Amino acid sequence: LVNDSTFLDLGLTGSLGMVEQPKQRIESNKLPKPPEHYVVLLNRRSGAPLAVCALKNTSIGNPVVRIYATKRRSYGQRPAASTRKLGFEWTDSFPLYAWAEIATEGRYPDRVQYSIFMASGNDGRFE
Repeated sequence: LVNDSTFLDLGLTGSLGMVEQPKQRIESNKLPKPPEHYVVLLNRRSGAPLAVCALKNTSIGNPVVRIYATKRRSYGQRPAASTRKLGFEWTDSFPLYAWAEIATEGRYPDRVQYSIFMASGNDGRFE
């Protein structure tokens, strides 16, 4: 059931580029809008992102989605990106740490297989 209730005060915004966005920008004091190819999980009270899903590959081959978190996955892990680097127009820039990468094989309506590669090490390699 989808309604206007909140769960743990979390918000979700974005569409990974799968939903047509209107060309004009409507100013609102609601959740910040991410760039087109992202989905963001955020804290509704502070507006701070908790995780960012980025669509990496759309034009050639199968889609790949990279998941970033604002907290390190392993000790000493270095940020792989930042919200500002990815094009988010928030007042603060948050460091983003590689968390996982989801790769697909196949196309709907045929069989689709998913592979999840978790980040490891301080440089965020995927295994």
